[in-house]
Amino acid sequence: EWIKEALGSWAEPPLSAVTVVVVCAALTLLHFGVQRLMVNVEELAEQYREVAEWRREFFRAKRTGDRKLMAKLMKKQAYINKLNAEMMAKSMKPMLIYIVPFWILFIILYQVFPGDVVYFPFLDRGLPFIFWYLIVNGGMVPVFQRLFGLSYTSTD
Repeated sequence: EWIKEALGSWAEPPLSAVTVVVVCAALTLLHFGVQRLMVNVEELAEQYREVAEWRREFFRAKRTGDRKLMAKLMKKQAYINKLNAEMMAKSMKPMLIYIVPFWILFIILYQVFPGDVVYFPFLDRGLPFIFWYLIVNGGMVPVFQRLFGLSYTSTD
């Protein structure tokens, strides 16, 4: 309740929409900042490329029925599985640091913004905190990934 009082008019629409955008930006910055500090981005990107190349070849061999290529790829499958497990562990490691504070803050904010935080006049309806946060987050994540150089996948 004291947070809502401290926010004043920023806890009520239409300013609550901006407050959620700022909170989302701060949490996204924290998330990617921690990830950038804890993960060797170049190494992880190289591993992603290697796995993606193997998958491309695997599906090509499967599609064309190339048994020789498929046999060659199957010999490398255990290595690829190990690489996938390593990549998962590396990319999940930062989550251990920010997941608990994130959920605590999220629960608090859910209480601060119990009703709609943004209104869409053309739809004649509003959106509650959770949905507005998810929409804003969906737009911010790709931007911050590029800013922090944390996009491991290639469009090549």
